[in-house]
Amino acid sequence: MERKELKEKAVTSVLWVLLSEVLQRFLNIGVRVVLARILFPDQFGLIASATVVIGSIKTFSNLGIPYAMVQRKDRVEDTGSTALVLLSFIATFNYLLAFFLAPYTAFFFRDERVELILKVLALSIFFNSAAIVPDAFLGREFKYKIRFYLDVICNIVSGSISIGLALFLSEEYRVWALVGGAISYDLTNAILVWKYIPYKLRLFFDWQIARDLFNYGKYFIGLSIVMYLYSNIDKFTVGRILGITALGYYSFAYNFTYKIVGIGLTVFSGVPLVVYSKLQDDVLSLRKAYFRTLKYASLLSAPLLLGAFIIAPEFIEVVFGSKWLPAVVPFQVLCIFTWIRSIDTTTGELYAGTGRPKLNQTMGIINLCGVAVTIYPLAKALGTTGVALSVTIGRLITLYFNFSKCAEVIECKITELFRVVFLTTSASFVMVAGVYLLKITLLQGVSMLNLLAMILGGAVIFLSVLFFINKELFFELKELLQVRFKKTA
Repeated sequence: MERKELKEKAVTSVLWVLLSEVLQRFLNIGVRVVLARILFPDQFGLIASATVVIGSIKTFSNLGIPYAMVQRKDRVEDTGSTALVLLSFIATFNYLLAFFLAPYTAFFFRDERVELILKVLALSIFFNSAAIVPDAFLGREFKYKIRFYLDVICNIVSGSISIGLALFLSEEYRVWALVGGAISYDLTNAILVWKYIPYKLRLFFDWQIARDLFNYGKYFIGLSIVMYLYSNIDKFTVGRILGITALGYYSFAYNFTYKIVGIGLTVFSGVPLVVYSKLQDDVLSLRKAYFRTLKYASLLSAPLLLGAFIIAPEFIEVVFGSKWLPAVVPFQVLCIFTWIRSIDTTTGELYAGTGRPKLNQTMGIINLCGVAVTIYPLAKALGTTGVALSVTIGRLITLYFNFSKCAEVIECKITELFRVVFLTTSASFVMVAGVYLLKITLLQGVSMLNLLAMILGGAVIFLSVLFFINKELFFELKELLQVRFKKTA
């Protein structure tokens, strides 16, 4: 693929992913608002306790296969067929494991309702595994337009089922609205994605290909173990020490920042991997590609997450109701965490695409150690807020070490990486200060009108400051939008 064509495909793909992420988050926030007003915190805690096990098991499901399939240059169809057979066996084993762990999970969280929820929710393991191979092929061929439509359909189906069950079921059983929504998303995706797979797969298994997949993915196995511990240590701590209701508040705050506010965290996922893998022998081009990814990830995440931080009390009370106010402070801390994470995780695709997946494992271990040392004392002293502080401290430590190693990979100074995100971050802090002044002077009191005024005021302040300090970025965004409309018209 020519360099110009690669750039064009990458830009178009990023824009499709961006559009998908934005639309999905609007759909998610609508469903969240409805469910949060109908359900109760302990019901969100129940689904979180089951999800923490299912999510952990799913991290072992793909063995880094999507990354290996993107990087592989020969026998692509045979690789896909072999991967599909391998994933089927893994999914069966993982479901049996979840079924076996269900009663012990219920015992750990001190709530017998968790057992049945976990056994039913574990069915999503099969559906999730069935979509891994076709999803990897779509990414390999830059078919992000198709992925956009699939994501929208899955979100609509899932949201409709969740809201329908929440309205239909009695108060005691409404937790199943969350279960039904989660399963229906994975099932719908597994059915639809196969229609658009660009290769013909068959019942085939090659031991050499399987070994190649395992050799490439062995670092992802180690990373999966680390991420299992890191991603769930906070939920386990909250659920065990503070209880199911506290877990409901914490998971509500965590999921909101991660899935709905943190657009910058996942918008570039998948697309840079293909680009980095094709540029890994050209350090100068690789550096430019990563700088661009880092800049736009920061541009998307900093104003959204820091803006959410400053309006959190008003936003949660107005939109979700006063019963969710205990989640405000953890939510604010997790906004900072997700902002740092959105910058930190941009290196993951870089390391994978340049054949250095072990670095992701190393950074995961550093992150885990930072959380493990601080989480228990902070949880005992500050409750859910202390847990949120712990994961934030761990991520901040990791960011420094991660940027140090990233600077070696793309052959630059670490200060250059921090400089890339400095301008957008500065504009965001000015925005936060401006919104705070509005809150304490002109917009006192909690109301929908004041909330909308804060959001609009924050947007105007951020865009004005950004235009003043970095006009070039506006022209780059204009160019991206022109390409976007040209390609999707």
